[in-house]
Amino acid sequence: MPAPSAPLRRLAASAAAVAVAAAGAAGCRAEAVRDPLGAALVTAKDLPDGWTPTTKLPDDRTGPASRPECQPVADLVQGGGDRIRPGATARTGLVSQLAPAGTFAITLRSYERGAAEALLTAGRTALPTCETFEVRDPSGDADYRQTLTPAPGLGDEALHGTVTTRRRGAERTVTYTIVRIGDVVAQFMSSDPSAYAPVTIPDAIVRTALAKLPPHGRPSPPTSTPAAPTDTRPATTAPAAPTDTKSPTAPEGSPPPAANPPAAPSAPTAPATPPPDPGTPPAPPTTAPTPAG
Repeated sequence: MPAPSAPLRRLAASAAAVAVAAAGAAGCRAEAVRDPLGAALVTAKDLPDGWTPTTKLPDDRTGPASRPECQPVADLVQGGGDRIRPGATARTGLVSQLAPAGTFAITLRSYERGAAEALLTAGRTALPTCETFEVRDPSGDADYRQTLTPAPGLGDEALHGTVTTRRRGAERTVTYTIVRIGDVVAQFMSSDPSAYAPVTIPDAIVRTALAKLPPHGRPSPPTSTPAAPTDTRPATTAPAAPTDTKSPTAPEGSPPPAANPPAAPSAPTAPATPPPDPGTPPAPPTTAPTPAG
């Protein structure tokens, strides 16, 4: 098979460049859609002294519960499961100088309309019967013990408490504050194995993070200023001014002209000569006849 000519090679290279540019543009658009949720995360300027953000994040996956009735609690802790999955997730870790060995994280998850409420409703309903349950995952079975209870005054609804995991003889206690605002669930988790009591993210940071979410929960993507609409109606021409057909202004005091002045009388017409009556003899001539000579 003969090698492609130089023009064909240039055409192929141009097509490839266009494809790469299109893929890059699509990636930028996809990133722009994810940006609003990430923009709602706290940054260094939002945090009080002694706290800084970090990319180091704890694993918050739980795995399937051994008892199906307790799966909603496991889903609540890990932010979803087979029945309810978040559409987007944004996370940030926190480092505290007051608890150097502590692990702190804030996770924002957005859901389809109504799914976030269903997630918390199902989890809250299962809490009384699932104070303890077992979770099975590839890293080994773990026993869970939770003390989550409603926390009024935060968002549309909230839960707060601890979840203690015991795996292979080692225990780890994590403090959770789970807040729903509209279709977004904000999860605040903290743990410190060196502490004698459970540690928590300060209330000031929690409220600052929640304040960055709009009231309906789901942040709106940034939009550009729309261009002014173009008037597509056909152009119209203004009507011409009416022509003044009035007669010249009459002198002051003159009677107004009649609307329809009467026509001037015409001259009398002579009556036509009636035709002669056939029964009447002709009139005699007015001129005397001339005698013959």
